[in-house]
Amino acid sequence: MVTRLYWHNTSNGTTGLPTTKQSAQATAAGNAIVTTSNKNMTTTIGTSQTSISYSPGGSAGYSYFGRWVSDVISQTSIAANTWTFSFGYSSFWGGSDIGVAICIYVWRPTTSAKIATIMDTTNAQAFNSAETGYKLTASGSAVASGITSGTDGLCVEIMTNTSLSGGTLTLYYDGTTVVATNNTAASSVASYIETPENIAIGAVSGVTATATSKVVTNKFIAQG
Repeated sequence: MVTRLYWHNTSNGTTGLPTTKQSAQATAAGNAIVTTSNKNMTTTIGTSQTSISYSPGGSAGYSYFGRWVSDVISQTSIAANTWTFSFGYSSFWGGSDIGVAICIYVWRPTTSAKIATIMDTTNAQAFNSAETGYKLTASGSAVASGITSGTDGLCVEIMTNTSLSGGTLTLYYDGTTVVATNNTAASSVASYIETPENIAIGAVSGVTATATSKVVTNKFIAQG
């Protein structure tokens, strides 16, 4: 059983969520959306693709495209695994615009603090000028202890290497179609992160996240 968490275009209003970028990757190129924005990430696939667009100014570095937050974790540790992350993207410069950064971490809203970083890394990837689906992997670190069950949740931040100017970059998500193969033409992309571990998500309802679950999890509500 795997855990797949889809990115959605709905706001998560839980008090105590991140208000600044937690990744150590540089963002000199700018922000596609404000870093105070927290969107939902659940086990349920999307229903209608949406997008975030950005026109960089040409500064070297990674541009920040957003953060997604899961419901609470109902366990105290997370195993080290190879994580998959998939998304839709288009770049006005095509293959000249390369590289994607992903940061996944455990967050505690009751103290407004990052508890542990699972990964904060970059992948080399040449992008296309038309909407394309990407499916990449990266090694995660174990969180052997320290997670407070029923309080902490997962966050993911996505960034792309954007040192060019003169056009628009677009991240696509919340669609109905899972990308099967990296770097393929796509539409209605259901962007997500995935780990082979069956992570228990949703302490209040007792729902366990799986790759095929159609249960809508509760909001990320901190349990004091």
